[in-house]
Amino acid sequence: LLTSLPAHMSRSACAARFSQDGALYRAEIISVKDQVVRVMFIDYGNSEDKSLLEVFMLPEELLVTAPYAVKVEVDKAVDVDDEEKILEEGWLSGLWKRMVRY
Repeated sequence: LLTSLPAHMSRSACAARFSQDGALYRAEIISVKDQVVRVMFIDYGNSEDKSLLEVFMLPEELLVTAPYAVKVEVDKAVDVDDEEKILEEGWLSGLWKRMVRY
């Protein structure tokens, strides 16, 4: 049974209803302002603004598993506009070879 979440629970684990499918997913409360709760879905990495009616306390047994989403930063990330240049220079091929250790 899910219970409503108090508004003062910033940075707490919760269950939140995802707008695309209406299902409940594990989330973390990022911020609370008025009746709007900003959550990040901890197993997917995306975030949404939810009403207090769409955010619930998470049962303890669902907190045992660590979040599946991991924040990463990509070194040497490039704009899509540079894609042709990268392909011409073979940079991506070289990176792939280093990753799989040819």
